[in-house]
Amino acid sequence: MGKLGELLSHPDELVPMVSMALAARRAKQLPKQPGLAFCYDMLNRVSRSFAVVIQQLPDGLRDAVCVFYLVLRALDTVEDDMSLDAEVKIPLLRCFHEKCYDRSWKMSCGSGEYVRLMEHYPLVTVFNSVWLVRDVRLMEHYPLVTDVFLSLDKHYQKVIADICRRMGAGMADFAGEDEASEVISVKDYDLYCHYVAGLVGVGLSQLFASSGYEDRDFSKHEGLANDMGLFLQKTNIIRDYLEDITEEPRPRMWWPKDIWGQYAGSLEDFRQPEHAAAAVACLNDMITNALGHVEACLQYMSLLCQPNIFKFCAIPQIMAIATLSLCYNNHNVFTGVVKMRRGEVAKVMYHLESYEDVLQLFRNYAEVIASKAQRQAGGDANQQRTVQLCSKIVASCDRRLQAVADEKAAAEAAKRAAPVPLAGRLLLLVLALLYVLFAYRIEQVRAWMGVQQRAEAAGLDGFNLAAACAFLCYALFVGLTGKKVLPSGTMEGAITLRNGKGVEVHILRRGATIQRLLVPDRAGKLEDVVLGFDDEAPYKDGTSPYMGAIVGRVANRIANASFELDGQRYKLAANNGPNCLHGGKIGYDKVEWQAAPEASNRGQAVRLTYTSPDGEEGFPGTVQLSVVYTLTEASELWVEMQAAADAATPINLAQHSYFNLAGHASGTVLGHQLTLHGGDHYTPVDDVAIPTGDIAPVRGTPFDFTSPHTVGERIDDVPGPAPGGYDHNIVLFSLGPNAKDKVHGGMASDTPQLAATLVDPGSGRGMNVLTTAPGVQFYSGNFLDGSLRSKGGAAYVKHAGLCLETQGFPNAINTPNFPSVVLRPGEEYRHTVVYQFFTEQS
Repeated sequence: MGKLGELLSHPDELVPMVSMALAARRAKQLPKQPGLAFCYDMLNRVSRSFAVVIQQLPDGLRDAVCVFYLVLRALDTVEDDMSLDAEVKIPLLRCFHEKCYDRSWKMSCGSGEYVRLMEHYPLVTVFNSVWLVRDVRLMEHYPLVTDVFLSLDKHYQKVIADICRRMGAGMADFAGEDEASEVISVKDYDLYCHYVAGLVGVGLSQLFASSGYEDRDFSKHEGLANDMGLFLQKTNIIRDYLEDITEEPRPRMWWPKDIWGQYAGSLEDFRQPEHAAAAVACLNDMITNALGHVEACLQYMSLLCQPNIFKFCAIPQIMAIATLSLCYNNHNVFTGVVKMRRGEVAKVMYHLESYEDVLQLFRNYAEVIASKAQRQAGGDANQQRTVQLCSKIVASCDRRLQAVADEKAAAEAAKRAAPVPLAGRLLLLVLALLYVLFAYRIEQVRAWMGVQQRAEAAGLDGFNLAAACAFLCYALFVGLTGKKVLPSGTMEGAITLRNGKGVEVHILRRGATIQRLLVPDRAGKLEDVVLGFDDEAPYKDGTSPYMGAIVGRVANRIANASFELDGQRYKLAANNGPNCLHGGKIGYDKVEWQAAPEASNRGQAVRLTYTSPDGEEGFPGTVQLSVVYTLTEASELWVEMQAAADAATPINLAQHSYFNLAGHASGTVLGHQLTLHGGDHYTPVDDVAIPTGDIAPVRGTPFDFTSPHTVGERIDDVPGPAPGGYDHNIVLFSLGPNAKDKVHGGMASDTPQLAATLVDPGSGRGMNVLTTAPGVQFYSGNFLDGSLRSKGGAAYVKHAGLCLETQGFPNAINTPNFPSVVLRPGEEYRHTVVYQFFTEQS
């Protein structure tokens, strides 16, 4: 079905494709001035994508960049003309910058077969080279480009001529050698890329600075600008292997022998099927080399101030890393053309708006490359280096995203903290006084309007006067202090996700914590259904009993705060008697996570990340952690937890929210109805809440919630240590005693399955819990005693909330017959839990 089939397969690309088509049409609308009309017409002919991208730039700067591109294209045409003898080409390259001032200079390109083929096929690539008839037309009508060049501002002329001079000299140095010779060292490879692309980045920076749209000192960042060019050029060199190796009359290859020589005796070998594995290994090495420029590219783009210049620079960079993600581990590079689909390019151009978008896309593509490297069968010598470099890119993007988020949060906090303007205070006071006057003289108002007072209106008049007085008090407070009042329960710095049904979740960076969760009841009234605090201190100092946090490295208890793994015994921090609970004294609930917006088709989302160092709380290995919270329009809160480690380590994360569906300050949850689907077994515990190792049936016990029961119905019958109540792991999905054989990678399923249903009959609020984990720790808030003063000053009494912590089995690291919680290098831990909110009618 061709393009139509592609659109039907990717309907989200339809609008961006239409937008790009309209942009391409606008790009073809040529200026009236003949020279400019020729320049933009040639730009459309030689590079339609660049002709669209350049439309981002302001008018005067756009003309300068257009001429800059065509001058360098002409210079590149001279370098690429394999029919020119060296004694002609080299002097021409060295003096080509002088042709910018010569209105009469032009030249004919190619000879023999080139010319004959171009005459018969005017828009077809000749012998897979970059020779096109449009390049010939550019060279034959070059005086038109010169005319426009000479009409530009002198600063622009100076930049263009200087870069042309430097680039021509570099090309001449390389052309002075045997053009069929190899690039030997990576240093020479970088130098060549500097001459043909790095200098383009340097020149653009100087044009940006000369235009006044960027700071005058912006041109000083030559190193960063050079890396921008090198990243693009190396991507092209990697992608164009087949085109370059088959170029006539002789190939021109720029892959350095220092790299490809490790894998083959000749670059030609990579085209042969028997060398496919070596070809892919070399390709991956080349890509890793190119990725080394990413950090500098991100730094360069962070310095750009003008939004249109930013988009002009960012779009090619994103296309480059996207292309590398397609090429990595892809043998098609040696047999055909690997490139982004047109729809993908259109999406990038359509949606790209900010530096955050760039960081998120670079992060995503780096993760794709890392994932390919980790899945690589057998691996190669370069594999670990690729993964490490991609991890650094991801970490850099996270750090930069956090810096952007912090800057925005600081600006928003400053905006909120800024006093109300004097005019606003006076207006508020005037309105309040008018309201009081109206409420106080309501009888006179009625008489003036000729309305008789009814007896039942007396109470309403009193309420009206009270409301007016309250409003006046508020107006006086704002008028005198200039301060604003935040709604109860709202914490400064919280990340807020909302949907169209009024559901709202506030997430803290401390512990990746759900601090507030507003959900409507059957009448549409919103209540906060999670326990928590109004300020950050309890979450940081340990006063909070893990409320709303992500807990780990290992959720739940590890007996005697120790375990043995691969023959080595590890001693952990004991923080629950002799045991280690929820990761130790300073677990993941108490540390500061990095936060960044997350693109999601489901709804509003945020990604929080944390690097857990080797030895933290006694656990081995460095762990890269990620948690994505997503709120959907269907009132689902998705919590997607991921982890990767560089050494074998136990990992078992859990979301530890305390729920009370009647409202966090409404009393106990003993009247909530609970169903645990497929929860027909549980793990009995000893007198310090450590599982005995048995997996026992729930039938005939207080743990049988396979059908609905209220939480308080049998709570007094629950055996176990004081203070009494539920704090037990229920085995889900009917996994039973053989759970170990049915659980893989620590998870019971690849997609979330229904595990629990909780309903508050009074409000009608209900919650389904879906998960990929094999167990759920049902905790009924036994240790709450009313001493905690929380949101709005509420006292959380015993059983004021309950937890449904989906996770692996407690103490699994010390219990051989439990499903393993060990994560090893190259593996990925994934745990998803979904909270689906609904209402039941009375």
